[in-house]
Parts: sequence; C-alpha cells; structure tokens
Amino acid sequence: EYDPDYAGMARAAWPDGTSCLVKEQNTKRPSEIRELDLLRRFGHPNIIRLQSCIFDGKMSYLCFERHAHGVLSDRLVEHQNDQLELPCKVIHTVAIQLFDALRYLHHRSVTH
Repeated sequence: EYDPDYAGMARAAWPDGTSCLVKEQNTKRPSEIRELDLLRRFGHPNIIRLQSCIFDGKMSYLCFERHAHGVLSDRLVEHQNDQLELPCKVIHTVAIQLFDALRYLHHRSVTH
C-alpha cells in the first residue's frame, strides 16, 4: 500500500512489526549500487536511514525507516496550500536541522 506521506514509496513492515517504506527502482549501473551502500552507512537523526536493499535481477527494493511526521517538503506544501505562515521558531529549527544534515554529508565528501 502506498503511503501518502512518502511520495512514491509503499508502506511495509518488518517481521517484528516495525514500519518501513519501500521504494522500487531500476539498478543498472555499479555506481548506483555503491551509492546505495553509502546511503546505508549514514547515521544522522535528520536523514531518513536506508535500512536494507534487496536486489531482484535488475530491480532494487530500498527499505527506509518511516517517520511518523512524513516528509518535510510535504509539510511545507501543506502550510503553503492552507495559506498559513510558519512561525519563525519553526523556520529556525528546520533550518538548523537542514544545515546540520548537510554538514554531516559534506564531512563525508557527499554533496547534495
């Protein structure tokens, strides 16, 4: 079942009942497989963690952790559609979290 809070990802569960999200994609190049391995190594609270990869021929099934509040971009669009202004404190908190995640990636020679 596709999760409306995570565009293009299906909601699933691990055998222990923990929720996850599954994204299906073609994996054609070795560089994509290396990128997936790199994603799995990230451990930052503001970056959704890749928990596992399952390869089936040419397809990859990426299993990501699922956060109860969904994706930041969707939350921002909701505020825009409702014509609500985000409080400055919320904007500040989101900006600090984004900059911290980018710093984490840049220290690992990853650009986004």
